[in-house]
Amino acid sequence: MALKIYLVTTSNFKKRHPYLLGDPRFTKIRKGTRRLVELWAQKEFGNLNRCFKMGLPCVKPITVIKNVLVMEFVGKNGVPEPTLVETEVDYNDYESAISIIDDLYNKAKIVHADFSEYNIFKTEKGLLVFDLGSAVDAKHLNAIKFLERDIKNITKFFVKRGLTVANPSDIVKRIVE
Repeated sequence: MALKIYLVTTSNFKKRHPYLLGDPRFTKIRKGTRRLVELWAQKEFGNLNRCFKMGLPCVKPITVIKNVLVMEFVGKNGVPEPTLVETEVDYNDYESAISIIDDLYNKAKIVHADFSEYNIFKTEKGLLVFDLGSAVDAKHLNAIKFLERDIKNITKFFVKRGLTVANPSDIVKRIVE
């Protein structure tokens, strides 16, 4: 198992309001840092759970208790699998990353909103996305803006690694249509 503990005392969750406000799943947000931190943990658990149940390649959520998210550990002998940034990549990795973004939007009806080479494990079975705390419902006011940013970010990573990839705006059009 892997634990993700959202610290109440050191967190600056004011910057996270845009990821909650406007999301139809979170209409009643009570004030207070502790409650906001717990809500964020519940939000990430819900996003992971939604993706996992739909068969998307993500870390398996187990439970959430207050500000602690429990997930299946991805790795061997206590060593986590490498993230995409820590590995050699090829065009198949690029296509898989874009496919994950597409499936998040069209199957799970969410946008990751922080999709990057740092939030994707590269396993023997393929890419596995994690860190879905920022993910918003596809109906969120800023969902398309976040989707565009996710695609631009991951495209930039693959271009830096020397790959020739599709234009991000073409990918956005293909995904939302």
